[in-house]
Amino acid sequence: MATTQNEHNGNGTIRRFSFTFPYIKEDDVKVSVRTNNANVTTLASNTYTFPSATEIQLNAVAETDFQEATGAPKTGVTLRVFRETDINNPKAVFYPGSSIRAQDLNDNTLQALYAEQEREDRAVDRIGGGEQSTMQANLVMQQSDIVFEGATIDDFETTLTVVDPTADRTITLPNVTGTVVTTGDTNTVTGTMIADDTVGPANLAHTAVTAGSYTTADITVDAQGRITAASSGTISQPEIEDDSIGPDQLANTAVTAGSYTATDLTVDAQGRITAASNGTISKAELGADAVDGTKIEDAAVNSEHIANGAIDLVHMSANSVDSDQYVDGSIDEVHLADGAVTSTKIADDTIVNADINSSAAIAGSKINMSLNQLSDVNVGTPGSSQDDQVLAWDNANSQFSLTTVSSGGGGISDIVEDSTPQLGGDLDVNGNKIVTDSNNDNVIIEPHGTGALQIGTSSTGSITTSGNNNLELNPAGTGQIILAGVLTSNSNNEIIIDPSGTGKVNIKKDIISPANQNLVLDPGGTGAVQLHSNVEIRDANGISHNLQPTGNSVINEQGLDIDFRIEGDGEQNLFFVDAGNNRVGIGTNAPAELLDVLGNVRIKDGNSLVLQNDAEDHTISINADDVTDSYNLTLPPAHGTAGQVLRIDSVDNDDNVELEWGTIDVSTAPRIEHAQTLAAGFTVADDSNAALIGDVAIASGQTIQVGENSVLKIL
Repeated sequence: MATTQNEHNGNGTIRRFSFTFPYIKEDDVKVSVRTNNANVTTLASNTYTFPSATEIQLNAVAETDFQEATGAPKTGVTLRVFRETDINNPKAVFYPGSSIRAQDLNDNTLQALYAEQEREDRAVDRIGGGEQSTMQANLVMQQSDIVFEGATIDDFETTLTVVDPTADRTITLPNVTGTVVTTGDTNTVTGTMIADDTVGPANLAHTAVTAGSYTTADITVDAQGRITAASSGTISQPEIEDDSIGPDQLANTAVTAGSYTATDLTVDAQGRITAASNGTISKAELGADAVDGTKIEDAAVNSEHIANGAIDLVHMSANSVDSDQYVDGSIDEVHLADGAVTSTKIADDTIVNADINSSAAIAGSKINMSLNQLSDVNVGTPGSSQDDQVLAWDNANSQFSLTTVSSGGGGISDIVEDSTPQLGGDLDVNGNKIVTDSNNDNVIIEPHGTGALQIGTSSTGSITTSGNNNLELNPAGTGQIILAGVLTSNSNNEIIIDPSGTGKVNIKKDIISPANQNLVLDPGGTGAVQLHSNVEIRDANGISHNLQPTGNSVINEQGLDIDFRIEGDGEQNLFFVDAGNNRVGIGTNAPAELLDVLGNVRIKDGNSLVLQNDAEDHTISINADDVTDSYNLTLPPAHGTAGQVLRIDSVDNDDNVELEWGTIDVSTAPRIEHAQTLAAGFTVADDSNAALIGDVAIASGQTIQVGENSVLKIL
């Protein structure tokens, strides 16, 4: 029998395994791992490779029940390398009139041979022939039985079948040698087959226990299997099972004087204890938990019968203690849980000044009252004379008082005590200015957080500096400065816009700086400068570059002889425009043509290099859309002569292909004339040439084969 599989035992280390069977292609070689015949998995083809034609090597994987993280099979795992030849399609298909190659015939034969070997190797032999047939997978039978004929071939067989299962079932054969017992069998189960202590009263039929079947004593049983007598006349303690006699087993008056060892008792007709010889029944006569609530008369237990500490929360019912059970003054701070007293528990007008600790701090947000309700604040007498007054602290008298800070209705004219005053409304300077006390001081308006400082609208307003003062706009944090008007610098001043952090400057109007003045835009950190209008850069000669954020940008708009260069990380002339010669260079600052590239050029995704004639009505496209292998193509070092053709001179191991000029002796080459149809299997032999002259038809499914060192010339 041919070999179609090999098996190896894993040890948690080895990942490379050999096999000895031939195959047509690598996809026909499969690998499986198993711990037993019921726990088998086939590995995906991308989890192993072929280091040689007769070896497989497992790749690293996430650890499983079968493999370590390295890919090696674990100890106790069997690895199986087997062949499973693809028979979905023939290896080769032959067409009428086509040539038949020996290789194709051999491939088809091997495909059929290998598939038959695999079928034979994995089939269960129904005849036998002296050898056992071993199955290494589960046998699944649908609507089928297993029939045993036995040693005699006759009309009697034993059929192994199953009732249609409603769930998964498993029948396990024991790991011992013996005979399987069925429900129809008799006299087969012996005492050695019954485990100790497995037969109980529920398993015994009535009258099953007879004299002699009980080893402790000869006993008599009735028709219900009950013991009625023993040969000794009594049933002693060894014959009675522990805890087997309860009230139901005792007849009335069964407990008599002398049958209770603790004391002589008197019982009534119902077997109840009514008296003891000493007149009392002590705790010794009472079993544990014998007295419950039903045995205690109502109101029989008073405080004298309750031990100190015996009643705790567990023994108190819910809501059993109310205000009537509290002694006045018995609930203090110790008995109040945190947060137990809420505003709903405090009656209105019950907390007065005497109830508030002098050191207790009450937040201003908790006080809602007018100034006239503050007993320690002198707010003056409200009236017409109170205009333009503010509430000020009188340190001499330790109180607040209303103070006039300006006359004539001019509003606040001077604030010096409060270093961070806040405005509750608009600030109207009414023709006045915001100035500093001393010369050269800065006025800083600094929005915080995400706030914005906006001066003017989209059409009005301006910011102007004069004198020798600078205008500095510096948003902090993520703040923004939005300039909707004109920003102008006069005299020798600088305009400095310097956002810090992630601040932004949003300029929607012109920024004008007089001659000889600097305009500095310097965002710090990750800040950004956004331009919503065109930026025009000019020099003294009028040369300008127009940057348009929302449209086209123009560099060298006057068309002057001014070069333009973009520098890369390691290339100074990454992009170079020679304006004087109207040329563009990539990788060079001296382009010799309209486009001059110093380096490789790649045209990707099947796109073409398109060449067009002078009349611009015809083009030639060169692309590599159908190329399936990468190689380098080198043209001949010089041009050829009339009649020569371009052919391959050499191909090295690095896929470098060199072309050369060569000639074809058309006079001796096979000629295929106009309108001729090629015969099936037309071949240009090795070291020979052929010429196609005019239109030639090639039948469907036919090919032209050109031998080594041969040339096919189309005239």
